[in-house]
Amino acid sequence: MLGNPERPIGGLAVRTPPGVELVPLGRDDFETAVRLARRARQVPALDDPAPLRDRWEALVNSADTVVFAALAGADPVGMAIMQLRRRLNYATFEGWISDLALPDGDGGGEIGAALV
Repeated sequence: MLGNPERPIGGLAVRTPPGVELVPLGRDDFETAVRLARRARQVPALDDPAPLRDRWEALVNSADTVVFAALAGADPVGMAIMQLRRRLNYATFEGWISDLALPDGDGGGEIGAALV
């Protein structure tokens, strides 16, 4: 029988933590993405992140990339970058998380699990 499974499986089984919403990031979210990535790596903030804008534009303009943020209320608290590519031998796609920026003390990995 085809259709939806009777029980949650895979990514459907992971619920976002209470008060957290997952949203895609776009061109206008450049500063947010830089801030999340630098905070996750414990690197000081940049005075001028403009030199990184070309990289961000290439990332969000790619048809093979999706960037998601986890929002706690209106505050961005985590980010995941997913890369996709067509499989060589099959008419399907494969994907992987190429970057994951999570807050310190992620509460048992709940935000990270929801992003993945």
